[in-house]
Amino acid sequence: MGKKITTVAVCAVGAAFFFLAGMFVGPKGTNLKSKMKGWKYTRTAAQKLYERWDEDSLFFGNGGESLKSFSEKNGAFILYNWATWCPHCKNINQKLQRLEKASIPTIALTFDTDHDSYKLYREKTSPFWRDLFMRDESGKDKFVPRKNEFDVPLIPSMWIVENGSVQKIFVGEAGADKIFSYLEKRGFIGKD
Repeated sequence: MGKKITTVAVCAVGAAFFFLAGMFVGPKGTNLKSKMKGWKYTRTAAQKLYERWDEDSLFFGNGGESLKSFSEKNGAFILYNWATWCPHCKNINQKLQRLEKASIPTIALTFDTDHDSYKLYREKTSPFWRDLFMRDESGKDKFVPRKNEFDVPLIPSMWIVENGSVQKIFVGEAGADKIFSYLEKRGFIGKD
């Protein structure tokens, strides 16, 4: 009996460690915790990050319009920061499908690294949002690197952007629950 309890305890501690480590370590050992030292994930910090982005270098897939053009046409939108390798993103993606009914569009900055995993995930789940990419020299879509000007510290995160200004941020799985009440209060989504 004692060995079973010890084994279960060791497995639970190990699982918790890897779960929490997933929040701070991205693919190929990207250590995000060291980047976050002294950095608070606030609306102001997200705004400063957003201002560093070149909206002319981000495009919707398959030759779609630029983020700049989209921004100018849509005064407000939800920017969802995610990746297929992120277990927390996978946990909330089904819940976020409810945003399809919102009167505010949802777009996504996809910090993926593997085209096959990304394609399989999109085919399997058919999320409604449109993903943003960069373009390589030949005009082909390529994933946005999660470094330099796109240093989003934690994913999943959802930003409400209005007229080029980050108005509100929702971080993690708990943020996915909170975004709906915020959108309801602002009249962007009806109550279920």
